[in-house]
Amino acid sequence: MFMPKETLDQACDVVLIVEDGELEAHKDILSKASPFFEKLLNSDMKEAKEGVVRLEMFTESVMRNTLKFIYTGGVQILKEDDARNLVVIADFLFLENLKTFAARALLKKTEMNISNCISTLRFAEGYHCGELVSKTKHFIHNNFPAIYNAKREVVLSMAHTEIANLLSSDELCVGAEEDVFNFVLTWIEFDRGNRERYFAEIFRHVRLVYISRDFLCNDVVTHDLVKSNRDCLELVNEAINMIDCKKFENLPFKPRKSLETSAIVISDKNKLMCYFPVENDWVTLGKIRCGEFGTLRNLFPCHGKLYSTKVRPTAQDSWELVTVGYNPYCNTWTSPVSTHENRYVREIFVANGDEIYALLSVPCFLSHEPLCCGRVSGAHPLCPKNKHLSYITKYKPESNSWHDIASFDYLDLRQGFCLVAQGNFIYFVSGFVLDGDQRKYLNEVDRYDFDKNQWRKLANIQVAREWASGAATNGKIVIFGGDVSKYHQVSQNCQCELYDETTDEWHFIKTLKIRPGSFTKLLIIDGKIHAFCKEEKRHNGRRFDHKLIELYDSDNNTQSLITRSILSSRFRCYAQSPSVKVFRGFFNNCKKGNLSDDELAGAPSAPAGNKKKCSVL
Repeated sequence: MFMPKETLDQACDVVLIVEDGELEAHKDILSKASPFFEKLLNSDMKEAKEGVVRLEMFTESVMRNTLKFIYTGGVQILKEDDARNLVVIADFLFLENLKTFAARALLKKTEMNISNCISTLRFAEGYHCGELVSKTKHFIHNNFPAIYNAKREVVLSMAHTEIANLLSSDELCVGAEEDVFNFVLTWIEFDRGNRERYFAEIFRHVRLVYISRDFLCNDVVTHDLVKSNRDCLELVNEAINMIDCKKFENLPFKPRKSLETSAIVISDKNKLMCYFPVENDWVTLGKIRCGEFGTLRNLFPCHGKLYSTKVRPTAQDSWELVTVGYNPYCNTWTSPVSTHENRYVREIFVANGDEIYALLSVPCFLSHEPLCCGRVSGAHPLCPKNKHLSYITKYKPESNSWHDIASFDYLDLRQGFCLVAQGNFIYFVSGFVLDGDQRKYLNEVDRYDFDKNQWRKLANIQVAREWASGAATNGKIVIFGGDVSKYHQVSQNCQCELYDETTDEWHFIKTLKIRPGSFTKLLIIDGKIHAFCKEEKRHNGRRFDHKLIELYDSDNNTQSLITRSILSSRFRCYAQSPSVKVFRGFFNNCKKGNLSDDELAGAPSAPAGNKKKCSVL
């Protein structure tokens, strides 16, 4: 049992009176720990003069545990009720560290389920426990259909502010946006006399543009609650107009994540197609019309659209970044826009889901210049520097401009590395440096945190390589392929390595035998890392078989070698972009396939599961 101790130097000078007892403590220690005590005990108030603080709303046990935390920095919490009581007193006394500590203990002691999640959320919000609020909301959003079915009356008894907060979330798991509208009606009818006045406020959170046109016309616009409110009626008519005219450029809402599907955007000679792996379905988006932009190579997702950027030389030591945008929902292209740049582009990549970045470097045209500058080594004087500045720059689609966010000289003269982005980290894997006229291959792996502007050395990759492909998901990084010399690729047994952030270790993972030149890109589809490959066939004319090979499932931490033939074509096809999410409903009117039956390979049926999920590459 903890009790603050008196010493010769410091006697207890404060008495805390609680519900079932008294505790002595030190004024200075309490004041330093708690803004509540600091103000109370250093004022002209009665408590400061008498040295007595009445806190009779709390028990001796709770106060004793609180004092133990204040004096020692820790306390043992054995029961759920103890954790709750400590959260309450910590909130009252402004002891933020104790509140965080107790809230985490509560999260561990409480087995979150459909019966207690709503009451836990109310408790967490009432006492401002940010982490507990976040975890509880995540549970409710992911399990809302089950919670509603099991605790229907509890859900329907929620206040209008709680309902508005719930329906405003992108994370809310629903089978269709139509279900959200029906839920709003049910919640209103549960107490219509008192709730009808909130209808317009709640209705704003129904994402009407993601509801089918038939449902909008037959069920939404005809409902008396909608018809009787001019603002609601206007919202429905706007949504119908957007659907009719395919005005999907500036949508007021994103689709909820449970309604998004992954897809692979694939191009052949002159058209773009969209493949939905889970549904094993194809649609044709349209012809590639990017005008003077030229050949389309890669598309990068950014804020609901896809962008392609290429580097074009304009004069000696000068380039321009040319960017064109594509909206897959309405098959429209923007005109190419150029931005002058006197640095050369080493890599364009996507981080944080849908933000486009570029790695730029200051050009050096001396004997150690980067090979991608197109100069011949040895034709110029020797550069005295072994470091040159590199920059991370971010693309802003609203202004079609690039803005520097970081600079560093950490990479030295390293080339041929594999760049992989995950969260706020950028990984630079392997590569080489020039040593005279030879390449010195590096096993080094470096991680840059562009939020904190910090570098960290990670465990070395097992096989040094150049120009490998990489992908990351759920704290795992996969590096595939690459060359170990000018003339030799990585051997088949060492093609694929996996890095685990939690252990800082690299492991080989097995792969199928993939012919040299057939591998084109690593893709992430719903947490699973795939290789997109093409193989040339000469039977009955020249054709290309395109396959997806599943290499690793990060959700289950398992290796797999599931191969799916997805397309056979007379042309080479390219997976154009990293994984992005799309709303499948916007493609319902697209032409299925636009490929003859003999061009579509007989892919196996999609596995059972959530057909709302998939990846746009």
